[in-house]
Amino acid sequence: MKSPHPVRSRRRPEGEEGQIAPALLLVVAALLFLGLLFAQVGSASEQKTQTQTAADSAAVAATHQLRDATILQAADEIPWGLGVLFAPLGGWEPDLTAAACAAAQRNWQENPHSGGLGCGDVYLAGTGDGVQVGVLAPPGQVIDGPADVQDQRAQAAALSRITFEECPAPGPAKQDALAHWLVDTTMAKLGHDSDCFTMADAMQLEILEAWPFPVMVAAVGPPEEILDAVRESLRIEIIG
Repeated sequence: MKSPHPVRSRRRPEGEEGQIAPALLLVVAALLFLGLLFAQVGSASEQKTQTQTAADSAAVAATHQLRDATILQAADEIPWGLGVLFAPLGGWEPDLTAAACAAAQRNWQENPHSGGLGCGDVYLAGTGDGVQVGVLAPPGQVIDGPADVQDQRAQAAALSRITFEECPAPGPAKQDALAHWLVDTTMAKLGHDSDCFTMADAMQLEILEAWPFPVMVAAVGPPEEILDAVRESLRIEIIG
């Protein structure tokens, strides 16, 4: 028995088969383009983050040197004839640029895309109480999209400074008095106040000055302990 509705075979219009292949190629090409674009943007974001991290570490390293050098400069100016306690440590001239470059390069070694970062790509300026550092990524390492990769370079800047945390208390009263004087003098050199040194501290140092040198040295103890306490009381922070 024949069906009242005979099945008819549907045939594509002539030429429709030839139109499917170009359309499919366009879709594949668009997907490839989007994949490449996302990969490039992701690589650019990662590289820029790495550049910022390198700038932050460089600024902190240079500011550490600035802080330590300023503390030693203050130690050279201790009155009451007590500068002899720190004289054996000698002076120290910091190289902030070298410290910043070394820190940035150590950080940059962790970058999976990178070529080498040269010291010429690390820029530094002192701010009085801290350091500002700029880092420029090597050329051709960073891209923002499907543009010419040779013209793209990530760059970042960081600003760090020395801030007063708290008055140090390394031990006996005479150690505390020296540490308090060093903190106040160091912060004054950096353009800030800390107000740790008191009249009681001044009396302690006047008494200490009257003692014979060997007794003075024994009462104060290793000067490095005082310097360490002063360093811990002066914090380094990234502020921009």
